[in-house]
Amino acid sequence: MIGIGIIGVGYWGKNHVTNYKSLLLEKKIDYLKICDTDEKELKRSLKLIQ
Repeated sequence: MIGIGIIGVGYWGKNHVTNYKSLLLEKKIDYLKICDTDEKELKRSLKLIQ
């Protein structure tokens, strides 16, 4: 089982979320977890992976 965790999804983090979501859809990773202290950035990034 391979998982990815991203801490901080601000400026560059959004790019990482998008790229790792592709790996998730291709079944190359099993899960993707994200966190950020900025609730606005976190919600924005959650929309990218749902």
